[in-house]
Amino acid sequence: MGIIKKATNKYATARLIPCLACGDRYDPEKYSPARHDKCPLCGVDLSLSKEEAAKYRMGDAELSAKLSALNGKARFAGILAAVSGACMFIFFTVEYVVFGFLAVIPTLIFTIMASGASSNAKTLLAGNITKDIISRVFDECNYNAKGRLPDKLVYEANVIFNWNWVSGSDFVTAKYKGCNIQFSDIDLEEKTETTDDKGNTQTRYTERFKGQWLVMELGREVPGALRLIENAERTGKIEKMILGDRKERQSDVDTDNDEFNRRFQIRTTDPHSAFYILTPHFMEFILRADDTANTRTYLSFIDNRVHILCYTGKDSFELQKNDGANLEALRARMKSELSYITSIADELLKNRYLFGEGGN
Repeated sequence: MGIIKKATNKYATARLIPCLACGDRYDPEKYSPARHDKCPLCGVDLSLSKEEAAKYRMGDAELSAKLSALNGKARFAGILAAVSGACMFIFFTVEYVVFGFLAVIPTLIFTIMASGASSNAKTLLAGNITKDIISRVFDECNYNAKGRLPDKLVYEANVIFNWNWVSGSDFVTAKYKGCNIQFSDIDLEEKTETTDDKGNTQTRYTERFKGQWLVMELGREVPGALRLIENAERTGKIEKMILGDRKERQSDVDTDNDEFNRRFQIRTTDPHSAFYILTPHFMEFILRADDTANTRTYLSFIDNRVHILCYTGKDSFELQKNDGANLEALRARMKSELSYITSIADELLKNRYLFGEGGN
């Protein structure tokens, strides 16, 4: 049995058009701007202009109710998808092939229902909460909830290996304390397909990275690439799901900080310039911050850019199990989700080698 992944979007048809307020796509045969019909998701009058629609915000009470309903629908459909998927697996295992294929249908339906509810919740969050939170952190912010970093940048970092499938969301282009940045959630997976002796194809997705990815322009071009790769691999064991097992990898240089040497592989084409970046203070900061955030950190300095990757194992700015009723708690969580990666950027901005004598 293959793992059902990347469900087909129920809105994937050319005749649907996007709501100017929330971006959700609706059927113009059912909802007409001429009749002043309202968007089925966010409730805005579809006859509003783009400028008027952009100013639309739900009240907290209405937003909370809709998010709670969508969250419940996604959870319920997810449970049903898991149950029907398990039945499908059992049927195929005991060679009840007909029943196995019949179980595929409800599994797909419930998966699409769960995906659709989650997508709708994200759309509501993006227009009413997420964009505001991000705009308070970054300046001159352009936000696309369904976009991600370009492939070219993802490949450029070269700190995550053995992946061939990329997805992401919450794409931001902006300035951070005067520096151009690009940011998004990124999910890197290794997609493998195997075929058994009966001709059944199995597709598996193995997570290689899931978390936040920020690319910031430096004040200068570094002479040689420098990459910091945390020596950890996820094992799947409950007690090691966060940090994983430590695996030593050979570094190109060693620093005077033994703990940093143990935790990070240091790859560089210019050891001399690397030590201008790996100051004692910066290494101590990364070690402390990495432990506090309970995450894994990767950095890649190349040309005039630094890639900052935080492997959190989850998507940012998503609706979680108990969200919906307390929007202030939701806003506070979203703010905190940006704090770790921006704290690393703040520390780098203090480095005069990277940002010059007039740097932050």
